[in-house]
Amino acid sequence: MLTAAYGPDWLTLIREQYIDGRAKGDALETIRQGVRAGLTLEGGHASESWNGRLAAFSGAVTPEQLDALRQALRQNETMPDDQEAVFSRFELAMDLRLRAAFAEADRRFRADAIRWACAIAILLSVIGFALVYQVSSIADFFSVLPLALIVGVVAVPLAPVSKDLASAISAAAHAARAARGR
Repeated sequence: MLTAAYGPDWLTLIREQYIDGRAKGDALETIRQGVRAGLTLEGGHASESWNGRLAAFSGAVTPEQLDALRQALRQNETMPDDQEAVFSRFELAMDLRLRAAFAEADRRFRADAIRWACAIAILLSVIGFALVYQVSSIADFFSVLPLALIVGVVAVPLAPVSKDLASAISAAAHAARAARGR
């Protein structure tokens, strides 16, 4: 369906929009519009198996209802109230499923970012302690390792706080410069 609306590179389009505009929700809106367009396009995979998969994904309509809805949209007819209700249920279900999928993707992204930040902070701490204490033997290394690990682990939750603090100080300095310039 998205192939009919956006061409064979639709996944690249969605991926780029997700990466560039996570906060704006561009990818979600692109998928939503693509599904709507795909319902009306002739190349929109109107096979029974596709209707069945899409209906099962939405969980709100049957394949037969989806096929009737597709025909009405393609003919640009005014939909009867029952088909309008089917369309509304379908769109609501698709929207909820897509929002849940994007929320889960965002949760995984954040969790992975925290894991990587933790690993890098610990590694940098160990390297820093090894350089500062001029570790020359394995015994020296293992003597500073516990403290290096503690510092690395503590650095992870402090990073966002220090970033916010640095942003606040920068904003205050910019405001002070602007006030002096008047």
